[in-house]
Amino acid sequence: MAKRRPRRLHVCSDETGQDTSGEFFLVATVIVEGVREELVEWLEECERKIDQPRCTRAEFERRYSEAVLTSRRLHGAMFYSTYSATTAYRDCTITSIQRALHVIAPDRDYEADIVVDGLNPSDIRRFASELRGRGIPAHRVRGARDEADAMTRLADSLATFARAGSRGHRSAIFDRFERLVHRRAIRKV
Repeated sequence: MAKRRPRRLHVCSDETGQDTSGEFFLVATVIVEGVREELVEWLEECERKIDQPRCTRAEFERRYSEAVLTSRRLHGAMFYSTYSATTAYRDCTITSIQRALHVIAPDRDYEADIVVDGLNPSDIRRFASELRGRGIPAHRVRGARDEADAMTRLADSLATFARAGSRGHRSAIFDRFERLVHRRAIRKV
């Protein structure tokens, strides 16, 4: 009998909160299964529709959170973790990825391609080793820049949205975030 090939998961992670010097740190993780390119094409099409002339960054983020983060297509694929009183950012990022992967595939029948925003090339080998040391079957690990591709921008937008939603005062963003968490479209891990 042929050995079953593990499913391929694409993971993209971004963080926010380093500016608080450990007071608050949030890691956002997006996990999709299968053909990553289909999702990237859809995200890029959404970005083109949203990005109008003279659209401010704040307006773009609002429109993006309304159109993309609330989409049923991403329901259950978005995760966030919050931390306080720590500057162990790499460990927090690894823990968040590990928790999100455990929700998606508790039996670990997958290989993960993992992209971490801001991960320096010199840190990739150590980061990958730490992931594998925790039992995460990481097929490939790489770093990315904020605007590298649509998946990275999605993780960045999720981090910004989750930070505003989890720390904000009553507002439209806070209410939208709470609804998405309540519906388990975005899950805290």
